[in-house]
Amino acid sequence: MLVLLLCINAYRAWQQSIVHDEAFTYHVYLAGPSATIFEYYTANLHFLFVILAKLSVTLFGVSAFAMRLPTLVAGALYFAVAYRLSLFLFEGSAGFLLSVLVLTLNPLVLDFLVAARGYGLALALLLQALCDLLAYLSAGNGTATVSSRNVVLYRAGGALALSVTANLAFLIPAIAMSLLFVGALLNEDRNARAGAGLLKPLARLHAGLGQYALPMAYIALVFFLVSPVRNATKADLYAGSSSLVESIRLLIDLSFAHKYARSLANNGTAVFGWWSRLRFFVLLPPLLLLATAMLAFVSRKVWRGGKPRTRAELALYIAMGTIVVSVLALVAGHYVLGLPYPTDRTGLYLLPLFTLASLASMKILKTKTGPVRWLAPGVAVVLAISVVIYAGELNTNYFAMWMYDADTRDIVRTIAAREANGTRAVRLGLSWVLEPSVNYYRTILKQDRIQPADRSGPDHDSDYFVLVSEDHSLLESRHLKTLQKFATSGVILAVP
Repeated sequence: MLVLLLCINAYRAWQQSIVHDEAFTYHVYLAGPSATIFEYYTANLHFLFVILAKLSVTLFGVSAFAMRLPTLVAGALYFAVAYRLSLFLFEGSAGFLLSVLVLTLNPLVLDFLVAARGYGLALALLLQALCDLLAYLSAGNGTATVSSRNVVLYRAGGALALSVTANLAFLIPAIAMSLLFVGALLNEDRNARAGAGLLKPLARLHAGLGQYALPMAYIALVFFLVSPVRNATKADLYAGSSSLVESIRLLIDLSFAHKYARSLANNGTAVFGWWSRLRFFVLLPPLLLLATAMLAFVSRKVWRGGKPRTRAELALYIAMGTIVVSVLALVAGHYVLGLPYPTDRTGLYLLPLFTLASLASMKILKTKTGPVRWLAPGVAVVLAISVVIYAGELNTNYFAMWMYDADTRDIVRTIAAREANGTRAVRLGLSWVLEPSVNYYRTILKQDRIQPADRSGPDHDSDYFVLVSEDHSLLESRHLKTLQKFATSGVILAVP
């Protein structure tokens, strides 16, 4: 199934139209000299990803597939980590398949395991670090050699640091995960502390932190010295939401109503009022069950020198703990520094973390005695319903975030075909969000007679008008004739 998903991702990378943010990255960082990557900072610079994409287009030529190739590789890593995490929690049980499905089929996550952006790469590396940290902590009872645990720890620190270089939005969850790991080290082998004073556990903590922090410090230093991130200002952190509820709403909408993303964006809750009332109840049951499981987890004696921690408890601690600490940091940053909350893609890491926490809570509840044990099937049912909804959202035509660009390549080709025998310069009246992708295809398809588009908007004299939904009113005000309405994007191609 994972190989099939990877093939679907490769097909999407090959045939889906380039979208706004991908094209912007191409124009600014990939089309010009490599030095630009190291000298010019914009919020669109996902440093590690852009370096890999530059290498890819240099080796294989400029194409959508070459630009997206680093993300495809990241997608393969993400699927492998999802497989390992599922084995970690459910090896030998029926929950394994459910775990793999729910971790990999979220349509918003799949979008960013294809798009030529740094989010998918950052997410795969973050989960790789989480998987390694869980492996390290669960092996603390002597089931693994010291040398193998050290390798895992070095790899975890390196992966977590690289996730931040792939996308700065992952800095907060990376810090949160590190703090939680330090907390776990402090509580590792509490019985040894009682029997050997403080020296033995403090020595273990010092060694563990050194192996974990060394690759992180090295990568952070190189990143700061060679990337232009040192030139970033608060003004560059503009992508986000002013409301935490709105932030959560976007993640839910783009996960469970992925195919309706354009209608939701254009019409709000007027058209999909039923979904606006239902969406918070989609997550309410697992949230309540997670709270119950977390309460049971915290009340255990495992953090007070009791019996060894289970894998599910460790996964819940790291995954849910990273969410809680990250949200607290985001709230503090919003009120103290005026930073926006995550919006859709900048909060992407919350989706697999919450899913993993739900799976871990299901495993914990199943081991309980008494009535609380029957809450586990409730979590399983919610997750199974999520899988069914996710499967129904699979597509090979668009990215929900940039659905308006789903047909841009065909639009440029249509204009080129109509002007194949002409000699005039062709002027475009363009909705501003289409500017980077139209200019990309104008260049790639060698349509020099089509004049470069700008961001001045479509309301001026032009030979062709390319209008997203928000600009359809120009059809009437300028008395335009519709040539074609493209179904997926909703974009209208018109002439005077």
